[in-house]
Amino acid sequence: MSVADKLRREGKREEALEVALNLLEKKLQTDLSAQLQKELEDASYEKLKEVQNKLFDLESEDDVFELLEVQK
Repeated sequence: MSVADKLRREGKREEALEVALNLLEKKLQTDLSAQLQKELEDASYEKLKEVQNKLFDLESEDDVFELLEVQK
């Protein structure tokens, strides 16, 4: 993978992170916990897209942790 490809991929991941954070805060109607923000920041692009795609199924931070396969 070229440097340009790596930079594009990281840019896509950062954009997906920003979208996921914003959508989750609106959906859950609260600021996200520091732990959840950290887990999302560490998540892959694919996991962030999965969070976005399953947004309507998520009712709590616990649901998001479960989707990310993280133990609280």
